[in-house]
Amino acid sequence: MKLEKPRSSLLDGLKNAYGKLQDSRNKTFQKKAHIPKVVNYQELKNICGIDFKLIIQNLVSFFESKDFLDNPQKKLLRDNFLVPFELFDGAFRSADCEFYQLANGDFVDINNLNKFYQKSGENPANRIADDVTKVLGPYWKLNQKVLWKHLKEVQLDLSEFLFLVVVVYWDFGISSQTEECATFCHEMRIKIFQELSDYEKKSQKSKDPCLRVGEIMMVLQTLQKALGIMFECRDIAMVYNLHGRECPLFK
Repeated sequence: MKLEKPRSSLLDGLKNAYGKLQDSRNKTFQKKAHIPKVVNYQELKNICGIDFKLIIQNLVSFFESKDFLDNPQKKLLRDNFLVPFELFDGAFRSADCEFYQLANGDFVDINNLNKFYQKSGENPANRIADDVTKVLGPYWKLNQKVLWKHLKEVQLDLSEFLFLVVVVYWDFGISSQTEECATFCHEMRIKIFQELSDYEKKSQKSKDPCLRVGEIMMVLQTLQKALGIMFECRDIAMVYNLHGRECPLFK
């Protein structure tokens, strides 16, 4: 009698896709030979632009292979996912340090944002970077206190982090989302919640697996708060016309 091959879980497939993303980052950014350095806002913009392409090629493509949605709905989910994921992924990397670590290994020193907002080749005497730091610096600090602090407290492992990534991607209640797409996303969320519950019971990381699931899901609320901080930061940058130095994730 031929035994049926066990079906792989969403987590198995996502771990493989995330591993490919990390491999692509290592290769594209040549991380083995790269010496990490502090970057400014222009360099951050370039790094994020490259990383978005890698995320679409390796991670988004995995999600899109799981559905039969039409292209406009795929694009809707993709566009809704990229900024939250980049923010969440960066915070996951940075939770145990004082710097915001980027996908290529470089970092933003949030304790010295004057250097971050200094345009390459710009005369420091014009004090533009100082003015921008005074306006936007508090948002960096607030984001650190909200998202980074929570992640440090919860101490997600890679599997728990990826479970939440699934929930972030298959979102519903999005403007212009069809009923078919919303229903599919709801079904996939139910499936991943079941997998997360089973994972916590098997891993025995907590004496109360249900409580642990609740702690993990609370991270989603913190991520939404962090996104709200970013949107407010963007709006403030537009009001003050901060010389194109607003958050590059919105470009």
